[in-house]
Amino acid sequence: MKPDSLKNRIEAVISGKDNDSNLAKVMSEVSKVYGMAMAMRIKFYKSNLFKTFRLPCRVASIGNITLGGTGKTPMTIYMAELIKSMGLRPAIVCRGYKGDYEHSVRMVTDGAGIFMGPGQSGDEPYLMATKLSGVPVFVGKNRYASGMKAWKSFRPDMIILDDAFQHIRLFRDLNLLLLDAVQPLGNGHIFPGGILRESLDQVDRADAVVITRAEPNCRENRFFKENKIISAKPVFRCRHVPDTVSVLNSEGMWEKCSPDNIRGEKCLAFAGIARNEDFLRTLADFGCQPYDFIKFPDHHQFSRQDVKTILKTAQKNQVKFLVTTEKDRVKLPASMFLAMKIYSIGVKISFIENDKDRFREFIYNTVTST
Repeated sequence: MKPDSLKNRIEAVISGKDNDSNLAKVMSEVSKVYGMAMAMRIKFYKSNLFKTFRLPCRVASIGNITLGGTGKTPMTIYMAELIKSMGLRPAIVCRGYKGDYEHSVRMVTDGAGIFMGPGQSGDEPYLMATKLSGVPVFVGKNRYASGMKAWKSFRPDMIILDDAFQHIRLFRDLNLLLLDAVQPLGNGHIFPGGILRESLDQVDRADAVVITRAEPNCRENRFFKENKIISAKPVFRCRHVPDTVSVLNSEGMWEKCSPDNIRGEKCLAFAGIARNEDFLRTLADFGCQPYDFIKFPDHHQFSRQDVKTILKTAQKNQVKFLVTTEKDRVKLPASMFLAMKIYSIGVKISFIENDKDRFREFIYNTVTST
């Protein structure tokens, strides 16, 4: 069986399009075993058979219960800026997925200078370092060791853990769970038979639920209202909105520019994020409709061949410019794109209606409570 064919069949099972094939049945059985292992792990922590570590300051975790993107990085950036606006000192601790220093403890930024590239830190920690000012960012699979390094170096008032809902070996004062409004649970099965990282009842570990990609004028998703575990918790709604548009200048540096630059012109888009379709919607919000869209897997590291393919496709179709995501741009070999104009677009969190004030009050009460 060809790799692409197998991949498509697996994706059909995970999405719920295939529930009856032999592959679906095998994946369902593996899911049961994986789910039992995850449940046993949590039970061991609750019974103190596995040790839980505490940091000397308050800790907030931002995570999800599904595979793929729910907007954890924009939410982590939003939280750091929110904590700063309260006159407090935040620091961020990430795993540094696929970065060279994932299995060590390293400082990506002290809030002023950036000390490594995306290949070393991982693309998301590096992006946070470029977008935030005055916020230290650390990476390392051992979140306790990274958190202690952050504490000893900067004495933050709060450490924000990125993508740490399942990292229960580290105690947290606030557990924020992000759920996607469009596809909150996929087919409802645990990995590898579905997109759930653990069983739905573990939502109960969350102190609050943030529904991402919610539209301001649509009816609230029935799922969130009918699920008793979720509806019993504070629930906040937000969406991802376009943020900064940047262009790569002749010196190989990214600089902010007007969104008007990308409106109404023939272009080629490419991205390697968890939900590439979301990038197309972001482009549509800017009035930008690409001639073609090249998709890459999440956390994709762009090779020279990838760059050649992108440029060849662009030249063949005589597009005016290229456009990609802010997350992908940090991994691009900028010097190879000087022959063609290229733009990047970022996204940010925007809470709906009065949820912004409600969320701020909720976080403030958590941070300042004794």
